[in-house]
Amino acid sequence: MGVFKLKDALEPLFAQYDRVLMDCPPNVGELTVSALLVANEIVCPVKMGDSNALRGISRLTQTVEKLNRRGAQVGFKSLVRVECDPVQLSYRLNRDALRRLARRLKLPVARTELRARAAWRTAITQDVPLILLDERGRGTREAQADVHRLAREL
Repeated sequence: MGVFKLKDALEPLFAQYDRVLMDCPPNVGELTVSALLVANEIVCPVKMGDSNALRGISRLTQTVEKLNRRGAQVGFKSLVRVECDPVQLSYRLNRDALRRLARRLKLPVARTELRARAAWRTAITQDVPLILLDERGRGTREAQADVHRLAREL
């Protein structure tokens, strides 16, 4: 079956690594389901300026429950708030909605937020991980510090 191809390809490699991180598309399509069948834990970014992201969490939770009923063994490590800008009304509304949703679904939410910074777009444009972005600007340093804080928390 197609959804098991990723699992078949990765299983021989797992003994060589302590952790394997997979970045999946922001939908619950075949590629994401394939990754969930391999995963033990989910770290799910939630764009705080996008109310559709909150709907996606509900759908992802339902998919995880369905897969676990069929033998998968995956759970949520944490939801991570990204693109956070407390000045924006959408952030404040989504922050409160996420708090309620996480409580209702019993999902953990990381304390560390990844603030909205131009450095993220720069890293994407330069095709470089943010943590390796060679910029001396305060925003880049702060974004990198956010990532380090999140890594320690998780």
